[in-house]
Amino acid sequence: MEICKRMISDKEFRVRIAVGTLMKTLVVTQGIQIYVQYKEVLLADIENHFVRKVDEAEEDLGQLLNQQVYYDNPKLQDPGDKEAWLKKMHDTEGWQNLETSMRILQNIIEGAQLSFAPYISSDIFKILLRSSKHLNRFVREIGYFVCNTIFSICDLETIKKISPEFAPVVGKGLADNWSQVRYAASTACRTFWEKGNSDQEMRELYYPMLIPRMCLNRYYIAEGVKLYSLKTWMNVVGEKGLEYVVKYSKEVCDYYVMQCRAENHAVREAACHCISELCSKVVPMKREAVAPFVESLLSALMDCFKDMSWPVRDSACVALGQFVKAFPEESKSVLPELKKLWTSHLGDNINSVRENSAVALGNAVRAFGETMFEEVMQTLKEWLPLAFTQPEDSKKFTNLSEETQFGVAKPKEIDIEHTDKQMYSCGGLAPTLRKGGGDQDFGFQKAQEPWEKSDGAIYLFRELAIAHPKKIISFGLKNLYELGRVQEFKHSANMKETLFKVIPDIMKAVGKNPFKTQMDPGNDFQLLIEILFKNINNNNRNCAHEAKICIHEIGKFLGTNILKGRIEEINPHWVQDYLQIMSTPMVAGPLIPVEYPHKLEQFEYYFVTSMT
Repeated sequence: MEICKRMISDKEFRVRIAVGTLMKTLVVTQGIQIYVQYKEVLLADIENHFVRKVDEAEEDLGQLLNQQVYYDNPKLQDPGDKEAWLKKMHDTEGWQNLETSMRILQNIIEGAQLSFAPYISSDIFKILLRSSKHLNRFVREIGYFVCNTIFSICDLETIKKISPEFAPVVGKGLADNWSQVRYAASTACRTFWEKGNSDQEMRELYYPMLIPRMCLNRYYIAEGVKLYSLKTWMNVVGEKGLEYVVKYSKEVCDYYVMQCRAENHAVREAACHCISELCSKVVPMKREAVAPFVESLLSALMDCFKDMSWPVRDSACVALGQFVKAFPEESKSVLPELKKLWTSHLGDNINSVRENSAVALGNAVRAFGETMFEEVMQTLKEWLPLAFTQPEDSKKFTNLSEETQFGVAKPKEIDIEHTDKQMYSCGGLAPTLRKGGGDQDFGFQKAQEPWEKSDGAIYLFRELAIAHPKKIISFGLKNLYELGRVQEFKHSANMKETLFKVIPDIMKAVGKNPFKTQMDPGNDFQLLIEILFKNINNNNRNCAHEAKICIHEIGKFLGTNILKGRIEEINPHWVQDYLQIMSTPMVAGPLIPVEYPHKLEQFEYYFVTSMT
């Protein structure tokens, strides 16, 4: 034991980790009295290292000087100023053995199991409370793992006794800025509910706090947090997701609005997804649960639509489309601004933003009827042919390099204001990804290419065809097919990939008989067949793949032999290619990864099962 007490402060972290493993074994074999003997030294060591000390900073500085790195480190300009050096240290530096000492505490609890329950004292809680607020993310992380271990060894009565202090700490971790801290808090949350979910009093006390946080984390960008939170949601609420969201709708909506204004852009993105989910899955069944919070939700989404981070703008765009469909009357006051934002984003440099803007405009047409259709149709007529004016040296991301910074394409120009300044570690997102809102709109800083506007108009054509198929037939599919002939500029294949992707959807929207009329001599079907077969061997593999999928879908829709006969009339040499395409299983989506800086994924969650 004396060796363990001495080695807790060993300079080598692997020795300290080994001490934890040894202490766990001793507690398992000799009982909780091992902790009683070790408690004073361990808790005092943890308390002593919660604050960085100047003499420790000086020691770290001396080590740097001995390693001859001082003169290469711009942070260390004044080695004589100890306080200044302490402030310049990174968040994760200078805490000595704080993290490993807490890990030793976790090892002891794991070894002691239920016999540790009487020793869950105010001292333990104070340590965990301080760790949850700690500057060092690794200390916060291990703090929540200790919480998880404490919950795992307790019975229901002990959980009920400690939960008034411990549950708010867990709730704080579920909203932490760092993914690994959220994950650690999520493990504690799941264990907490595995022990306490059967108790009605526990549910009434802590569901209002934990339900909104668990709900949002199902959309969090970090895959581990997202999937773990989804599984926890399934375990906790089962098939009662809608019931609980409706019951705690005030807490849920207030939390979503707060998270839309969080400093972390990934949190703002997740909050927009959650509001979209409320509008599409809760409102149709329990509109009155969300109606009182319409104003605050709409304001939060409008701010996110002006965000510096394009994934946030993208998710806000989708959410606003769902919002106006769910609350058309309440949205009329911001409709002119919304239409302007959607239209501007229809020509965005990011493909998914263009597509989701078109979807949102389609929802607006369905919500507001004929007047909105005519306004949007005018945009379609103006933007669809712009690709014919595209210069040969087209750019896919105008004024942007292929490098990304935290989800945002990095500008090529040197930004003097943010060059040679304080650097931030991975995840310190607030300085670079500012929130939108009010007069601050970061969504329109990049010049838009004519072909990008036409590409957005292609998506818009699809949405209008779904909303008003007869009017789109009257407008003429030839206006769309003509874009398949464009090949004079560099990114024409990317635009044609979009064209071939939407044609099957348009075909199904207008219906089999109206589409068949296009096959008559003198109509536009021949142009469609020509552009498809001329691109099945395109150098752009995604474009060629989408052309083949489009042919395959048309063949299934109209009938394999019917389409074969029409192809023979147009060009008999294409029949063999057609038969090969029809005999090959086709999988929708890009054949190779797209070149966008980031691909926003859409998921279906088990939250839906309680609403269908």
